[in-house]
Amino acid sequence: MSSLATVARLRGGVELVASDNVRLESSADGRVYSLIIVKVGVSDEGEYTVRATTESAQISSAANILIQRTLLLAAIQGGLKYVLC
Repeated sequence: MSSLATVARLRGGVELVASDNVRLESSADGRVYSLIIVKVGVSDEGEYTVRATTESAQISSAANILIQRTLLLAAIQGGLKYVLC
């Protein structure tokens, strides 16, 4: 893929846009693209796709992302508390 590729990141077929919670980054040489979700929650589950397009070709790769909650045991002021993360 040449450096003239247009790269899109999608969730459920809808292109993602940068926000306070979603960062879209790429390396200076244009070879590495990242999607960073700052505060991940169960609502972020779904199919994520990256698609690179040039004048002559298109390639994509997808992954189904599952978010699992974790039960933590936290010590709070002399007692124990269960925290669902």
